[in-house]
Amino acid sequence: MVEHLEKKWTEKEQHRFATELDHTVELISKNPYLFAVSKEKPDVRGCYFKTEFAILMN
Repeated sequence: MVEHLEKKWTEKEQHRFATELDHTVELISKNPYLFAVSKEKPDVRGCYFKTEFAILMN
């Protein structure tokens, strides 16, 4: 994934992505029940992060 981002995105876009990802991971660590439950797997929660990425947690 990192290789893809380095090839396709500018440094500014990469930095913004990393900052937003850190913030989302911090939200998850503080409240793991914040995001929706998966319809297929009720023990998995997830959120869409940007249009190309999803974060899934168990």
